[in-house]
Amino acid sequence: MDDHVDHERKAVEEFQHRLLSGQAKLHPMLDRFVECLMDMRKFWDPLCADMIVSATFYFMHGNLVESRQDISGMKLHGPS
Repeated sequence: MDDHVDHERKAVEEFQHRLLSGQAKLHPMLDRFVECLMDMRKFWDPLCADMIVSATFYFMHGNLVESRQDISGMKLHGPS
């Protein structure tokens, strides 16, 4: 997923909203990704599966934040 943020930014930005509202995803890769997320309960108990899905959203959001120009261009400052 992190490899596609720059190329399919709009699709990734809209992913969670479209998933939760039942709308079509903006890229076929995301449709397959939903299928993978839905399969988590086949391999994990319900609590762990839900935690994996939740963490996936955090990971996607982190990639979006990290790829923003205003964030990636920030200068690091040492302790004052």
